[in-house]
Amino acid sequence: SKEFRLPISEAELAHAGYARNITSLTSLIDTIDLVPQGNDQVLQSSNDQISNIKKRATGESLDAMVKAPMANCSESIHDVLVTGLVELCKEKPVGVDAVAWLGEWLLNNNPNKPLVIDPEDDDDDDDDEEEDTVL
Repeated sequence: SKEFRLPISEAELAHAGYARNITSLTSLIDTIDLVPQGNDQVLQSSNDQISNIKKRATGESLDAMVKAPMANCSESIHDVLVTGLVELCKEKPVGVDAVAWLGEWLLNNNPNKPLVIDPEDDDDDDDDEEEDTVL
């Protein structure tokens, strides 16, 4: 037996004009088909407002994707992971601690990590500067 999924968000349902009632969901089911994708089959909706499962990269296409530079960055996923794994080997955590360490390292060293400035921190800095100038 095989399980198939087509995750549909509440926003997609609303945008496509469906509600959570028997009549509406029955009409949604009428738009869903099992279609071939490579050597497998996936669920897809014929309703344009419902996003379908993206094609899964495999083999050479997956290798190319992982080694290609990330958006707005000169590094690839491969480069970041290799660096993280080298650092992990230097630290030598054991078991679950190794997974947690690598996860933290990836979060702290994400080249696409946005710079978030807390407005309260800016206000505090300005107050400090004003106090400094007064003294």
